[in-house]
Amino acid sequence: MRPAPATLCPFPSREHLSLLSAPRQWDLVASFAQPDVEPVHSPDRQRWLCDHCHAHAHGEILLALSGEGFHSLNGVIYPLSPGVLLALGPFETHDNGYRGRGHGEEHLWVSILAQTFVARLVRRAEGRTGLSTDWRALFTASDAHVLPEAFLGLWREGNADISGESRRTRLLGASALLASAIMDASLENRLASEGSAFQERVLADACEHIRQTAGSGISLDGLADIAGYSKYHFHRMFVRHVGMTVHQYIDQCRIERVRDLKHQGLTKQAISAALGFSAPSAFSRWERHRMSDDVEREVQRRK
Repeated sequence: MRPAPATLCPFPSREHLSLLSAPRQWDLVASFAQPDVEPVHSPDRQRWLCDHCHAHAHGEILLALSGEGFHSLNGVIYPLSPGVLLALGPFETHDNGYRGRGHGEEHLWVSILAQTFVARLVRRAEGRTGLSTDWRALFTASDAHVLPEAFLGLWREGNADISGESRRTRLLGASALLASAIMDASLENRLASEGSAFQERVLADACEHIRQTAGSGISLDGLADIAGYSKYHFHRMFVRHVGMTVHQYIDQCRIERVRDLKHQGLTKQAISAALGFSAPSAFSRWERHRMSDDVEREVQRRK
């Protein structure tokens, strides 16, 4: 019998489950397909986005379960009402946080990593500025009956010749399978209580995500969002579990990747691009500061 996904608390209301079980009622917003909802023009929100947007290496989907709100995708603002499914590909820009006071929003976020899905329910109470993450769960491909690559592959350049409608169909199908896994786990009471099990699994996946990307597009804030914790709590968990900070672990993985890429004969410019640096000069500055003899010795010790 396979292990149950770990989570904080029982899944929310029947109304939410009803929406999760009706993918034909979802309105999709994705960069590769014609959106099902009309974008809105809001100069105030556009100004807010100048300082409150980000992009990261993992993919995400957001399913609005209740309330009314807004979220941007690549600088375009879309309204979020129950049933809107927003798909965010790797390195696509979108809102970093929520603006203003809440309107009773309840959003199911799913972060898509190379091997797992991490789901969390974010709530914003009416008239309040704060957020609460009342539920979180981690699912493997076998839990969800769908591979993360079924999502992530939709944004790869090699799929550019596949029509937007075909990718739309694939995305909705994969999202329906994932929603079904969440509902099944909830109805069968297979969601474990909060504790070390979830933390260890999500931290292990965070480390694997850093290793695979060599830290490109990864930050402490982004990893904390994936796990559904504040960045301060996630920082303490990470240091306790790994023995170093997120930034130190990213540097270690980058040093190892640089060594491999140099061994393959890549130029400094190619290595800079592969690691996500803005320019070769930025990579050179990092290399001078990070690849010291002390750090090199630490990497060798850990091998």
